[in-house]
Amino acid sequence: MIRELRAIRLWHCTDLATSKWQFEVILKRDNAQPLRTTVANGVRFGQDPTVNVEYSSKERKCNARSAVRALAIISIMMLVVSVPNLMLFAIEIIADHNLYSTYQISPSYGSEISKTFANRSVVVSHANAHAGDVNFPYQIRIDGADWTMPLSVPSGVKLVAAQRDNITVGILGERDTGREHLAITQLLSTSDQDLYRILLIDKEGEVTEDVFASADRRTPGYRLMLMRWTGRVLIGHYTNVANAWPSIVYPIAYPIGSASAGLIIGIIAIRKRLRGC
Repeated sequence: MIRELRAIRLWHCTDLATSKWQFEVILKRDNAQPLRTTVANGVRFGQDPTVNVEYSSKERKCNARSAVRALAIISIMMLVVSVPNLMLFAIEIIADHNLYSTYQISPSYGSEISKTFANRSVVVSHANAHAGDVNFPYQIRIDGADWTMPLSVPSGVKLVAAQRDNITVGILGERDTGREHLAITQLLSTSDQDLYRILLIDKEGEVTEDVFASADRRTPGYRLMLMRWTGRVLIGHYTNVANAWPSIVYPIAYPIGSASAGLIIGIIAIRKRLRGC
């Protein structure tokens, strides 16, 4: 009769899914040498097939460690695919906050916009204007002079007809200094990239033309703000991730939901590890 269970020696433990284990049980009979029984994959091999062997605490800990490792791997994978997009979101939100803290715009609407600024008459009407082989579906007149066609266009850029709504007129103000400009912004579509033109009229009545590509929209900052009023509301500072139309899938499920789930799973794995699993 077996009186004492001397020791259980764990030999091997692999992943939790297969639950493969192998350990050696050292038993001691009355007035006899210790009896060794080897158990592998739940099948016992040894001298006494009637011995009942229970799972050891070491084996349970091994299975728990496998579960913790699996949770940690899942957490890391979810965070790796989610955090970069979240960082881009944060960068865009901070850049937008700085932009709208510096400038403000009061746009004007209507089929024909007529404004007087710094004693200069500005009229933007939805009438066709021709400039060479380019047909603009609107006209820009300042003090009666035609300003529809850009004065300068980058070399190698071919203008094509823009849309009627790709023009806006508004008062651009600087919050810190209180200075104001009348801004006329055009989207001049091109064959390979978006080209923009901004006409600024200052308080002295001087007109400044600024023609630039979409890639140069970040400096000066008012460029991006005015571009968005020409129908390009989804343009971002560096990327367009923060300006996509929100839906359940993006960005709620991904990356916000996936990053949150990865963080929670990671916390669970850390707590289990600290408890000795």
